Amino acid sequence: WVVLSLCAGQHVQLPGGVFAYTRREPLGVCVGIGAWNYPFAIAALKSAPALACGNAMVFKPSPMTPVTAVILAEIYKEAGVPDGLFCVVQGGAETGSLLCHHPMAAKVTFTGSVPTGKKIMEMAAKGVKQVTLELGGKSPLIIFKDCELENAVRGALMANFLTQGQVCCNGTRVFVQRDIMPKFLEEVVRRTKAIPIGDPLLESTRMGALISKPQLEKVLGYVSQAKKEVCQWSFVRLMQ
Repeated sequence: WVVLSLCAGQHVQLPGGVFAYTRREPLGVCVGIGAWNYPFAIAALKSAPALACGNAMVFKPSPMTPVTAVILAEIYKEAGVPDGLFCVVQGGAETGSLLCHHPMAAKVTFTGSVPTGKKIMEMAAKGVKQVTLELGGKSPLIIFKDCELENAVRGALMANFLTQGQVCCNGTRVFVQRDIMPKFLEEVVRRTKAIPIGDPLLESTRMGALISKPQLEKVLGYVSQAKKEVCQWSFVRLMQ
């Protein structure tokens, strides 16, 4: 019933005894390109609707998270999905480019950064392929003085440190009303220092490692930049 409802069209009555109708048909082969954060969820969210609507999918996971998509393929096979309907292709940017340019690919869906998304849209446009892009977005938190401080601190920590902060819905900016800023900052710092760091496979660990060395260097760069900006701001206030 789910498949039938997804594939149903519309009947439109027109004047003079004439009518028009639409009929939904599968696109064919869809290409899915996933990001390294939420690798299993992204693979499932891209493939399940495509398969339900009668399409096949070739999915390319991130080179940094190659295993979970393969596990999903095994689950599909165990559930009865015919061979070849969901295929996993490993590789980097070159592999993604080949998939986007392939003449049999009718649609490309991508989750990742804005620069890569622009390139994928450009490649897909050459074959007039349909494109769905879920690109990087950062969400601010706004905390007012009438908030419940406990909940506000807990929410800010979750928004910034979930999966070591490696998620596209990360709350990268926290705006706090000046009246409660000292208390809020004190509590955030205290709780941050208390986060158990270690092996992510251990139940006692609450923060594991970053995904790669380049990602670590990127984060350390942000930390260094933040320290410089704090020093500059403090100097400006002293001058005033």
